[in-house]
Amino acid sequence: MSGSSSSRPRKNASKTTRNSNAEVKRRGNADVTNVWPDQMTDDIDPTPSYDELNRVDILPDSWVHISAGSEEIPNQDELQCRGSLDKVLKWYRWIAVYPTLKKLVDDMGFADFCSINAGNSDNRLIYALVERWWPSTHTFHLSCGELGFTPLDFVMLTGISFGRGRELPYDERYSKLEEAEKMFPGITSSDMRYGNITLSYLKKWQEPLNPRLHNYDSEMDIVYARAFIAYMMGNLFFSNGVTSLRAGYLAALTDYDILGASGFDWGTPIMAALYRGLDKVSVLRPGKVKKLITGFYAVLEYWFFEYCQVGMYLVKVHNFNHIYPRISGWRDERASTGSEIYHSFAVIRDMIEWKDITNIDWQPWHRSRQLRRPEVRVASALSTQRVPLVSVPYGHGTLWYLGDRCMRQMTGLDSVPYDPSQEIMEFPRCDRELYQSLKDVDFYDGRHYLVPDVDYMTYWRLVHPNPKIGCSLVKRMGNIWSFKRDLRSVVY
Repeated sequence: MSGSSSSRPRKNASKTTRNSNAEVKRRGNADVTNVWPDQMTDDIDPTPSYDELNRVDILPDSWVHISAGSEEIPNQDELQCRGSLDKVLKWYRWIAVYPTLKKLVDDMGFADFCSINAGNSDNRLIYALVERWWPSTHTFHLSCGELGFTPLDFVMLTGISFGRGRELPYDERYSKLEEAEKMFPGITSSDMRYGNITLSYLKKWQEPLNPRLHNYDSEMDIVYARAFIAYMMGNLFFSNGVTSLRAGYLAALTDYDILGASGFDWGTPIMAALYRGLDKVSVLRPGKVKKLITGFYAVLEYWFFEYCQVGMYLVKVHNFNHIYPRISGWRDERASTGSEIYHSFAVIRDMIEWKDITNIDWQPWHRSRQLRRPEVRVASALSTQRVPLVSVPYGHGTLWYLGDRCMRQMTGLDSVPYDPSQEIMEFPRCDRELYQSLKDVDFYDGRHYLVPDVDYMTYWRLVHPNPKIGCSLVKRMGNIWSFKRDLRSVVY
């Protein structure tokens, strides 16, 4: 098989599926069985040929990607970011004054994360990244290929575990006022909206911790810890468009969980919420003008600097490679220098546009001593897998992280992946028993979903033509360039 083939991927290749959802792929003398819906063929070896690979920038009917834009569908002019990392970390600094309270929060899995010294993200950079995110692959599409936000990236940057511990519980009964009162004494109906607890109410529990006011009551430590973690969830990890937290999340913050230092898997639902937020904001729909970027998007700013090596207003501190969490390895120079570069969307967008395979650090973590940490080793192993990201509340279904599309980041080698599953954007409500059985065997090995003997850049230019390849920049609308493809020049 040669990467020099002139055949172009088809837009809608026909696929057959098995009667069962088991796929067998022969590797050497062993049969590897993966439970994966709607796999490619009925053959013993389902590896597609080069000619069978499809465009990866195809979205469902009526979906328009934000990078396309049009006169009828507004674009990024109305984008807003929801959430504040700075507010969360400032609250924690007050918590750190009281040792017993600090221990409660730290033991819930946030000791490393809350030690971060960072400010709010550059929203213009986030806007520029949004137009590179594609729900069809759950990766960022650059001119030189795909760049993913992997579980390893998440853990190295935040210090929050991924794939370790108990599944985060969720229970709608806490949306009732009488149940919420058991968690927060004195809460009233005006502090809840449609089963959600307002962030403004949760923030009231910060004031007694102000060291200057001397209002701290050690008997209320559990409530203080609960309010802070709930605020962090609603303002940062699971932010939404209504400045409130779904009360069902309180199921993870009972007295038993906080006192027992329950080891929850926070990373999986946090990444699921981020993926979902990016999926929604990267697609334009008629009649919807204002769009919110939700989830823990702030981490993407540091992720971008790690891979793309653009200093701008963030600079590396001494002994950078071994700092953990890695966000703390970046120092913000904006306040001291008065730099306004973070206001320039055009500069940031051009920096992303002209990145190529030679000026991206595809493995920014490989020099770090922190790779020996248990949570990092687990995340590193899962980053080569196809992992279902269980979302809470569970009615939202399951999203997917596809490790086969991030092999360059994990192995340093260019690898051509299978087409993403047609159901990547959302599977039906997750089967709890099936999910646990898959988790027990580390899900699906992404190395089983690679096409051999194909040149990566030849593949990439055909499955997702770059704006400079088969596309033309025609005008600028607001703060985003609008692409219009010459579809007549693309053969499917």
